[in-house]
Amino acid sequence: TITESDVSVPGIGDTEVITRTWTATDESGNSASGDQIVTVVDTTFPELEVPIDVTVECTGDTSSAATGVATGTDTCGDVTITESDTSVAGPGNTEVITRTWTVTDESGNSVSADQIITVVDTTAPELTIPADATVECTSDTSSVATGVATGSDTCGTVAITESDVSVSGPGDTEVITRTWTAIDENGNAISADQI
Repeated sequence: TITESDVSVPGIGDTEVITRTWTATDESGNSASGDQIVTVVDTTFPELEVPIDVTVECTGDTSSAATGVATGTDTCGDVTITESDTSVAGPGNTEVITRTWTVTDESGNSVSADQIITVVDTTAPELTIPADATVECTSDTSSVATGVATGSDTCGTVAITESDVSVSGPGDTEVITRTWTAIDENGNAISADQI
């Protein structure tokens, strides 16, 4: 008659070492035993699903709470998920973030995958122009005398430019249309006229 009995020593996750004792007994009650060692291992990588790539305005939230969190599963136990970011800066406050997600099971098997977060600036800057002005024909009509526009941007610096178009009147009179333009570091622009 052949019988078996198992003694199990649990390992990490669902791994274990089983000592299986086999015993052969004859009809006279004589017996002999021997052990078989069955080692249950986990060499299978867990599954990892990362959030989709996203584009975020430079004023937006780039944290994983806003852009998505990876999920993972394993056939032999629990998993731990971690994230790490590397960033390549662009103009203004734009950047491309590579968020690397890693899922690791209890036996140390791990899988990684990247999510790309592109931070863009598509918003025009703010522009404040001087008030329209009436100037005597002998006076200074430059922006030093008639006022200078100002600008601001939520995602970097702005450059202010001006250009004039003049329509002549009688004598030395004229109407000057001074166009002010604010341009941010990503090329977004806004213009307005001062007369």
